[in-house]
Amino acid sequence: MTDRHSTVLLVVDVQETFAPPASLVACLTGLARRYPSVATLELHDEDKVPFAAQIGWTPRRADRCLVPVDRVFVKHGYLPPEALIGHLRALAPARVLAACRTFPSVRAVR
Repeated sequence: MTDRHSTVLLVVDVQETFAPPASLVACLTGLARRYPSVATLELHDEDKVPFAAQIGWTPRRADRCLVPVDRVFVKHGYLPPEALIGHLRALAPARVLAACRTFPSVRAVR
């Protein structure tokens, strides 16, 4: 069994904008109770990432993570924010379990 502090759960963009299935939210909520957890939240800012111009669609300007995690990091675009990367480095887990709305399978990333 993995020690609680050797694993961190990373929830990527599981938010109202992307309408994740309730079963995914429930599964991730259970994992967030078990492990330290962080999440990204995609918010729209056309000046930072021109989604409307690029793909004709935009995420919401205000939204919320549907999984109760320890810390949420706002991002604009596809890359994880530097603050999230720094936070994960500071936690120094042996592995990160990553899950997102698009690919709901939880996968360990080393």
